[in-house]
Amino acid sequence: MAKIQLKGVVNRVTSVSSRVGRDNRTNTFQGLIITVPGYVDSFGDKKGKDEEWEIQLINDTIAKHDLLSKNLQGKKVIVDAYLNSNAFVHNGEQKYALNLNLASIEVYNG
Repeated sequence: MAKIQLKGVVNRVTSVSSRVGRDNRTNTFQGLIITVPGYVDSFGDKKGKDEEWEIQLINDTIAKHDLLSKNLQGKKVIVDAYLNSNAFVHNGEQKYALNLNLASIEVYNG
């Protein structure tokens, strides 16, 4: 599992939802959606487009980070997240899904 860092602005924090997963276990999910600014060259000209990322919180991490109690919308944040990949077969074809799960979040004050 890889760990990456994203620096961006919080668009929103989603409400908590529940889904039944493998082995009929119910899991709770929440999303942190941030915009990461596009690449800027050495002259300050924007070369890349902005990207929107959804970082997931699952089960215990929701209570641990308690994002809904914080007013994060529009704030600059530094997010560390775990990136993992899962392979699966869909309609006889091998597919891959990437998941990004929150490790830590820091509001940028600089």
